[in-house]
Amino acid sequence: MPHGGRLTLETFNTALDQAYADETVEVVPGQYVLIAITDTGHGMAPDVIERAFDPFFTTKPAGAGTGLGLSQLHGFIKQSRGRIRIYSEVGVGTTVKLYLPRDTGGATPRLVQAAAPRLPNDAGFAVLVAEDDDVRAFAGNALRELGFDVVEADSAAAALSQLDRRPDIVVLLTDVVMPVMDGRWLAEATACWTQTRG
Repeated sequence: MPHGGRLTLETFNTALDQAYADETVEVVPGQYVLIAITDTGHGMAPDVIERAFDPFFTTKPAGAGTGLGLSQLHGFIKQSRGRIRIYSEVGVGTTVKLYLPRDTGGATPRLVQAAAPRLPNDAGFAVLVAEDDDVRAFAGNALRELGFDVVEADSAAAALSQLDRRPDIVVLLTDVVMPVMDGRWLAEATACWTQTRG
């Protein structure tokens, strides 16, 4: 919704019956929690809806998206024995419905005392995070909370420059889709750089 609009989140308890399951692949009848996300954006054409869950498919311009968000969500929902549906009309908006199986067992949750996390960076090495959008800051902050020394780069070229300046970098975390030079190229170049450095 580049010019503003309305985003609506709704949750319901619902049921998918045997008749629906008979008409729909990989649906088990039963009780579900339904999460519906509706926007008033551009909407999606039928051919876009058909490919929406394909890995790396995106309608965004180069460098603006990876095309992995919906495919990862689809994988998570499928692993959870749920279902995801997209309803959309061009010029009106889109509704995405997530169906997750309800736990109707009525068991009382058991509290487990988690062990204190161990900081993994005892060896004193750094992690290089190469990412051209907001995910870089999120990943960098998460790694810092775990105790890692993090070096950030917003492109493959900047990542290679950081490698020249920081010999303590031994781990690379990179986005796959980046402008000019992508993550695959960076990983290969980093391997060659590591061999050269010895």
